[in-house]
Amino acid sequence: MPPGTPLGTVLFLLFIKDLEELFYSNITVKLFADDVKIYIVINDIVDVNMSQKGLDSLADWSDKWQLKISVVHKCQTLHLGRSNKDISYTILDVVIPSVSTVKDLGITIDGLLDYSNHINAIVTPVRELVLFYAVLSLMTIV
Repeated sequence: MPPGTPLGTVLFLLFIKDLEELFYSNITVKLFADDVKIYIVINDIVDVNMSQKGLDSLADWSDKWQLKISVVHKCQTLHLGRSNKDISYTILDVVIPSVSTVKDLGITIDGLLDYSNHINAIVTPVRELVLFYAVLSLMTIV
């Protein structure tokens, strides 16, 4: 079945629907196309262990359905909040890289939920373009 067809999309969604059932109720799972986002509030070591068990279940699920997880290139951990302990998690015995910012659906956020990186990424090219046209207009006047 060609990727991107309506039937292919529906079949893929049916294929991954049971993925949400792998995780404990305090873990939020969001599916979008072929992306999986997992959220949990970490209060203590029990929550850390639940998170890791959920990731282990995800690895078992992917092995069962012969879907490869590209841990190094596609998986990231973003720790939110000032008091977050930067705990390391693994999938298939590979440490998931921890990042300070992440781009999701075109929006860049950081661990403090500060959008200044996102705003700067949009504003900087516009400023450069305005400066270019300002210099160009000065050159044509002289």
